Amino acid sequence: MIMRSPSTSPRTGGTVADRSLFDPAPIEAIRELADKAEADAIVGGYFRNTRQQIERVEAHAAAADLDALARQIHAIIGTSSTFGFRGIERHGRRIEQAIENGDRTRAITLARDLRTAAEASWAQFHRRYGQPGT
Repeated sequence: MIMRSPSTSPRTGGTVADRSLFDPAPIEAIRELADKAEADAIVGGYFRNTRQQIERVEAHAAAADLDALARQIHAIIGTSSTFGFRGIERHGRRIEQAIENGDRTRAITLARDLRTAAEASWAQFHRRYGQPGT
């Protein structure tokens, strides 16, 4: 097993967070390109939209509508990847794979667990940045 030592951020000098669930690089890029209010609005929009998408995922899972579930998961994977939420992206890809494999039960079970995966990824964001707008 390879052990990784913590690295330091060239920007802050602080320890770089575990990027298994959240990679801060995309957020840092947004923060460098936009003023604080604009960056907070962009990131806040991601959180609002993704929470709504997760509600739709849960509804599609409850209805066992795999076609609609696949479309919604694809959207979540794309936006979460763009914002660095790797845990959500990976969980979404597991759902996609289950759908592609025709494993309805696994796809629905994983879809029901998406909110938990999202909250774990978001917790890493919040530990680093707090709530958008604060």
